[in-house]
Amino acid sequence: MIVHVRFIGPPYPARLLRAHFAVSGTKIELTFSTVDGKSVYHLSDEIRFKLVVTAKQANVYTFESATGMNVAGSSDDLVVVSPELAVPVHSRKRAPSKYGRLCCQSKRHYISEKPSAVEFAFRLSYFNQGDFGHAVDVVPGLFDIKPGDVYVFLQTARILRGWPKLERQKYTEDGIIVTSKNVLRRTILPNEPKSTSK
Repeated sequence: MIVHVRFIGPPYPARLLRAHFAVSGTKIELTFSTVDGKSVYHLSDEIRFKLVVTAKQANVYTFESATGMNVAGSSDDLVVVSPELAVPVHSRKRAPSKYGRLCCQSKRHYISEKPSAVEFAFRLSYFNQGDFGHAVDVVPGLFDIKPGDVYVFLQTARILRGWPKLERQKYTEDGIIVTSKNVLRRTILPNEPKSTSK
């Protein structure tokens, strides 16, 4: 199941960017935040994000917490929206090689009202690097992230209903796509010029 977020033309207040996921009477809540709590970053800064998931009913859904060690654990997709962008941009489409993964480990477990959390890092400048141009069929630079205010939400396929039926499924298959209930508003500054030594 995919939960869609509807964007209603600029500006993009956070109340219009919220998504809620519920299925079969069991509510799953996915939120994410920046680990350091800052609201201003340079375009090339490495930003650490924290993903937290809970479920109202225990022992229905499982969550993969091994980042980068299997398909589901490599599925985190940052979606960025701003008035400067023609459409939302997805990190998994623009920078797929930054989600390299190893095989094979899994730390899947059932989720409940007790929060389960993972952290991962990403640089918004990855969206703009020319060597990822083959990932999308667009005019180069048209959908680049530019300095200014951006809205970011998260989609992930770490969550699965029940337990994988086959051992290999723990490593080779995505779960259901879940969208974060919150949207982060962050200010992006231009990169600081590199100092040159005389």
